[in-house]
Amino acid sequence: MDELIGRLLTLSHYGPMVTRLEREIEHLERLGRQLNRYFAEVDQELRLAGRLQRDFLPNATLSLPGLQCAALYQPATWVSGDLYDFFRIGEHHVGVFLADAMGHGLAAGIMTMFLRQTLHGRPLDAPGARIEQPVEALALLHEALARQNLPSQNFVTAVYGTIDTRTHELRVSRGGHPYPLFVSAAGELRELTPEGPLLGVPDMPPDFDEVRIALAPGDKIILYTDGLEDILLLPAADSRSRPAFAPLLRELAPLGATALIEALQRALDRREGSLHQADDMTIVVVERC
Repeated sequence: MDELIGRLLTLSHYGPMVTRLEREIEHLERLGRQLNRYFAEVDQELRLAGRLQRDFLPNATLSLPGLQCAALYQPATWVSGDLYDFFRIGEHHVGVFLADAMGHGLAAGIMTMFLRQTLHGRPLDAPGARIEQPVEALALLHEALARQNLPSQNFVTAVYGTIDTRTHELRVSRGGHPYPLFVSAAGELRELTPEGPLLGVPDMPPDFDEVRIALAPGDKIILYTDGLEDILLLPAADSRSRPAFAPLLRELAPLGATALIEALQRALDRREGSLHQADDMTIVVVERC
């Protein structure tokens, strides 16, 4: 009897505590369900934002007068901080543009939409449209970003080129971006090295250089974002030297624009960790036919 009484007293002591724990568990389970619904909605919104962002990009392969353009666009998350474009300017010019907003995700994606709107704020493809050369275009983007008084870490790198479809002259400038690559039809591979500051940094003068080069049939220009640097380049021997070209880049460089992109995609898919890349990856190849 004493043992029974002791158990009853124990139950009466712990009963309220057990009831409270059951209520707390039920409350936490309810919160868990609410959080799951919230994250599912956020995930759906990010998927939609990523789809809309892709809809603003040109086709990954595109033929323009005398040129074959191809691109690989591989965001690290649903929304990318990378933006590429190739487009006609007036009757006799083609523009090619690649930008990388710092980071990736929604904030960087919004920055790319601002860049696109600034770059395409007027009808570029209309007959007689004014040709803004690369130095002018990057200065325009730099000043437009700087006027927004964004936090200092919200900078952008970019490279912009124009090609005259009559003379096949390429004019290209860059702002803080990886150097464009030139690949001749004979297989020569080298960097084009116009200098220029990061875009959007306040009080940074818009001093952009320009490189000009005539494209012969079979010549290519390769633009890429820094998410691909460790794949295309080898580390520099010291702080005074440029990185060397990686064997993969030398292997792919002689291929045509579309074949190069397809081969690079296969190489990326074979890499360890390819399903969990750390940064956005974008590359654009423009080949003179």
